[in-house]
Amino acid sequence: MEEFVFIRISEQEARTLLAGGIQRCTISNCIPRSHDDLEVEFICVLIVGGEAFAVFDVEDDVDEAVLVPISLREAERLICRGARRCTVINR
Repeated sequence: MEEFVFIRISEQEARTLLAGGIQRCTISNCIPRSHDDLEVEFICVLIVGGEAFAVFDVEDDVDEAVLVPISLREAERLICRGARRCTVINR
């Protein structure tokens, strides 16, 4: 079972990571779909700052997190139906 952990960081830490080549997660309005060499797995529901996202692991040669915005109502519905809530660490 895969799990993504989200860590809140400062703007300075974010700038440093981005300057070092770390890429941002992709945010897409469309749910990714598996095909040919692309494997997609729903991982968890991320709720942060009053916004909600369905988080998918998209794999071809590398793993990539893809976040799809959803309503808070949809997030709660998914969680009530057994979806995991993403872990968020506040530093």
